[in-house]
Amino acid sequence: MKKLFSLIKAGFSQDLNLFEFQSKSRGASKYVLVSLVGLLVMYCVGNLTSQTLDGLMAVGAEEAILPLVAVLLTGLVFFEGIYKAGGILFESKDNDMLFAMPIPKHQIIILRLAKFLAFEYIYIALFFIPVLAVYIFKVQPSPDFYIASLITFFTLPILPIVVSSIIGFLVKLFTSRFKAKRVMSTVLTLVFSALFVAAIAVVSIQNENDNTNMLSDISGAISANYYPAKAYLDLSHEFNLETLGVLICINYLPLILVVMIFSKSYFRIIARLSEHAGPTSNKTATVKASTKISSLLRRELSRFFASTTYVFNATFGLIMMILATGALVVYKGKIMEAAAQVEESGFSPMTVLPFLYCGAIVLTSCMTCLTSSSISLEGKSFGLTTSLPILPRELFRAKILFSNVITIPVILLCDIVFCIAYTPSMLAIVLIFLFSIIVPTMNATLGLIINLRFPKMQYSNETEIIKQSTSSLISTFGGMGIAFASLLPMVPFTEHMDIYFTVLLAIMAVVLFVLKSVLYSWGEKRWRSLEA
Repeated sequence: MKKLFSLIKAGFSQDLNLFEFQSKSRGASKYVLVSLVGLLVMYCVGNLTSQTLDGLMAVGAEEAILPLVAVLLTGLVFFEGIYKAGGILFESKDNDMLFAMPIPKHQIIILRLAKFLAFEYIYIALFFIPVLAVYIFKVQPSPDFYIASLITFFTLPILPIVVSSIIGFLVKLFTSRFKAKRVMSTVLTLVFSALFVAAIAVVSIQNENDNTNMLSDISGAISANYYPAKAYLDLSHEFNLETLGVLICINYLPLILVVMIFSKSYFRIIARLSEHAGPTSNKTATVKASTKISSLLRRELSRFFASTTYVFNATFGLIMMILATGALVVYKGKIMEAAAQVEESGFSPMTVLPFLYCGAIVLTSCMTCLTSSSISLEGKSFGLTTSLPILPRELFRAKILFSNVITIPVILLCDIVFCIAYTPSMLAIVLIFLFSIIVPTMNATLGLIINLRFPKMQYSNETEIIKQSTSSLISTFGGMGIAFASLLPMVPFTEHMDIYFTVLLAIMAVVLFVLKSVLYSWGEKRWRSLEA
């Protein structure tokens, strides 16, 4: 047991450095921005919780928020775990070092799962703590609630992590037999994620058909079908050792079984994943000359598609954009019917809809940042990159171009589908297509600047950089903050949406110009300081 704790301590000291980055600053000043972003997220969650709780308290159903929050956080952890599990459990760079040591297999698996859990505790704390604070302030629950909340916090992510780890294990077990291991891994993970999203859609449709879309009814359904949420509610009413024992067994017995099962094939799977596909060919290859930008672009694209976590983390906003556009097309008839009823009151929703679609472009584009980890991912090859005969601004342009190549075509395709379906005005069409180009470019430039400011060149796992680094955190929540700050003021301008979004587009174009200037001046100096 002492060896296990020593192993976990060493692993955490190396990998669980979420807020570390290369900086000359000392003391608490280097954590100020990260703390502000965390507090901003907590404030937004607390504000939303307060409004929801006021509505529930008006009908005497304030306790309905507890199982609802429990299952929402469970779903978030599970969805994240689907595409993170494979990277955290099987793709760490310290595998060779650990396998060479006299360490039992199950202890290495425990280390991986412990780090996985630790990351998720930090993640759910951003949401769980403000919900508890608002609930305690408004409801003033009994002392049992505090104990139940503490137990729920530490048990909540275990079950979704166990299930997602099993999925990741099966994906790696299957794909380790193929030559194109990473491609197959990405495809299978996409399939599991699509099934999860489809299951949520089916449940939502059933709730709509059964007229159970009220929060209190949904909460009751959750409590009846998901025991951890029911246990949270029961323990909040009256602390019961029997309920606590069942909750612990439901969470920790599968965790123990996973460790035992994984230890049987864990080393063999990692060994297969490390194998290179096929023998090398003796044929002379013809290399075609290409420009610097095209070579750097191919390099960025190959790195992107080689990482399942990178693909999922970067395309989440794009998937939301595709789903939103598809829903607008599929439910066009119902939307037109509802709009016709509203038009009788003198307001025309169809003239506003194209501009709301512009808002959706802003939101999803700001949630999609491929460059927030592109500097950090240089990692050990940073020295090789700096030795290339290229200027820093050429590398920056290639990284921004890579981001645009992935994001802009998808958004433009959604734009074309929307414009064909709803035939908006010429001004709206121009705004839609300009937003689809300017906003992704602006967000990619901002992400690159943030990663230059908060680089993390030493890591043992790419998942840590892509999902759990300072620059990734700031880019994700900062982008959401920019989107909400851009869209919330439009509420009073419902009758002048064309003017509002024209002005917003002009502001974003100016911001893009300023960010480009900062990148090519300060960014080049920062890059050279990293070389030193």
